[in-house]
Amino acid sequence: SALSSSTIHDLGPPQPGQPFKFTVGESCDRIKEEFNFLQAQYHNLKMECEKIAQEKTEMQRHYVMFASHSFFCNVTTQFRVLFVILIAIVGMLFCFPPEVE
Repeated sequence: SALSSSTIHDLGPPQPGQPFKFTVGESCDRIKEEFNFLQAQYHNLKMECEKIAQEKTEMQRHYVMFASHSFFCNVTTQFRVLFVILIAIVGMLFCFPPEVE
């Protein structure tokens, strides 16, 4: 026999071994609520993933800038060392006193 929603609420919680009895409308409402909840969770997770992807892109951009700056600094330092060595060699060849920077 079908029970109305008011009859279900009047019965109280089911006894052990007795299954829950819901009307089709209540079941549909429950499924709809759960679906909406899961859809909201999915949306929040999707937004979080997009935020993390943007942060990843920004971090990669900073890394590339840092790596290129570091490379430039290393090359500049090596050129300075080579320049000092070259000046010392030229000074020895032409007997000029070495200049100190």
